[in-house]
Amino acid sequence: MTTKFSQLAKLRKQKLESIEIEIAIANRQKRDALSNIQRLNEEINLVVIPKKGNFSEISICNDAIRSVSLRKKAQEELIVSIDKHLEELQKAYKSANIEYEKIKYLEERELQKRIKQIKLKESKELDEIANMLYRN
Repeated sequence: MTTKFSQLAKLRKQKLESIEIEIAIANRQKRDALSNIQRLNEEINLVVIPKKGNFSEISICNDAIRSVSLRKKAQEELIVSIDKHLEELQKAYKSANIEYEKIKYLEERELQKRIKQIKLKESKELDEIANMLYRN
């Protein structure tokens, strides 16, 4: 049975589901960034800094470490931005969920009213049929 709130409830539900999908995507991106940071840390640990040698070898080694460190810093900044985005999404989800619950409640109340009206109408019709049968 549909009510005047059914379409609105459907739209609110779709909005809620789309926010859930965005949250899942952001969480996956955060996991990927964390695994990248872990991989970059391992890469930094694998670099062997020569104790002796010419300046170019030491310079190449330092440049490699600096490059990996910059990539790691970029991933850390990405995590910070993802966390901010997740926080905004959580707020939006909470708001959308409240709106959906309100509409769902109104829809359920409307359905209960209709069911009550149908039962009342059915009861009146049964009384009328009983009266007709009694007269005959």
